[in-house]
Amino acid sequence: MTNLFKFIAISEGISYLVLFSNMLIIKKINPELYKILLFPIGMAHGVLFIGYVILAFIITKRQNWN
Repeated sequence: MTNLFKFIAISEGISYLVLFSNMLIIKKINPELYKILLFPIGMAHGVLFIGYVILAFIITKRQNWN
């Protein structure tokens, strides 16, 4: 379970950085590409974040963390 949590946490962080790079770099270079990429990247980031939070609660209960 902790390996899955680690994978989700790293993936969520990467998706966050990709989302920011899309907003800061690609938007200035190619606004059309920015609009095309925004929804799939944002959706992936949202799903990974929700999975991260759910797994954090599950692992907190299982490991008896404060």
